[in-house]
Amino acid sequence: NSLISSSGALTLTSAAAATWSTGAGALTLEGNAGVTVTSTGGTLALNGTGQTVDLNGAAIDIDASAAITMDAAAASNLTTSSGALTLDGAGGVNIAGNGTEIDLTAGSAIIELNSTNVDIKAATQAASIRLYEASGDGSNYMEIKAPNLSGDGTDADFTLTLPIDAGANGQVLSTNGSGVLSWATDATSASSVTNANVFGADADADVTFTVNTSTLDGLFSWMEDEDYFEYTDDILMKSDEKLQFGTTANFIQLDTDLKVGTDANFSLDAATDIILDADGEDVFIKHNGDIYASLTKSSGTNDLLIKSGTTDAMEFTGAAVEAKGNLTVAGQTLLPDGTTSNPSIKAAGASNDAETVGFRFHSTTTGSLIVVANNEDQFIFSDG
Repeated sequence: NSLISSSGALTLTSAAAATWSTGAGALTLEGNAGVTVTSTGGTLALNGTGQTVDLNGAAIDIDASAAITMDAAAASNLTTSSGALTLDGAGGVNIAGNGTEIDLTAGSAIIELNSTNVDIKAATQAASIRLYEASGDGSNYMEIKAPNLSGDGTDADFTLTLPIDAGANGQVLSTNGSGVLSWATDATSASSVTNANVFGADADADVTFTVNTSTLDGLFSWMEDEDYFEYTDDILMKSDEKLQFGTTANFIQLDTDLKVGTDANFSLDAATDIILDADGEDVFIKHNGDIYASLTKSSGTNDLLIKSGTTDAMEFTGAAVEAKGNLTVAGQTLLPDGTTSNPSIKAAGASNDAETVGFRFHSTTTGSLIVVANNEDQFIFSDG
């Protein structure tokens, strides 16, 4: 049986709910210019209980003035046999997974996200990205997680901009402090992998080397303008190691005693005084390890005893001088009037004028004793 309108529209209207069904076979609605099914109130339901609702068309256009809800009781697919599947929302597209995860699977193809920003949020948790190893290697991953930016006191966003290339072997990522990253030589470990190291930024500035410890820090600096190293802490030479200058023959060394060695002259040049302070009360002068002279503090006094080798030679007690052995005068004597005389001994205070001075002469050898005075009338001889 057929219900046909040869011209114009065919309208079926019921005052209550109505059913159009077949006892067998399919119910077909066919329109020359299409088929329109309209619900003026309530829900328009296409129910295929236990069956499949199959919508076949060159294009299926579902248009609603409000929301469209597609709800399935089991796992469902939206697929195309060819071409792309497009989800386009005027206010965005929300994909909510009420279960454990949302999978975007593309096999060996690429999942491409085109947007100014891709935001990853994890509600009350810090968001992270996990990168898994190949499935054949295991199920482990590495994770990059956002820090607590509000809790660190800055409460500010920041951006990290990666370098434009892969860098060189051994380089590390470095920041300019504004989030721009670049490749730079690893300043903390470069010296451990090369025998030629350069420190400093090649600028007209001092370079400071700091040893950072929990209590006391070590510090020394290269002084650019002065052209020398400046140490702000003590330098301790371990054991009997030498501090050498120029060559190994010029050094300062503590080997039982403190030694200064040189293959040239050793000069002490002080703007004021040179002070030798010996608690042992002796200053020794040696050659090849042998003592040939010494300056000794006289016992019990602050006077001076000069020794030749280890033998007392001359002692100074205040202004008095005592020769411990024979005293030989050679050369000429400069007289008060500027002239010179043959070798002689002149008493302190004597002048060309007559004065009373005294000498005691004693000789254990033969020879002549010559006494010369400017005024021969002034000599008084005594056998005492």
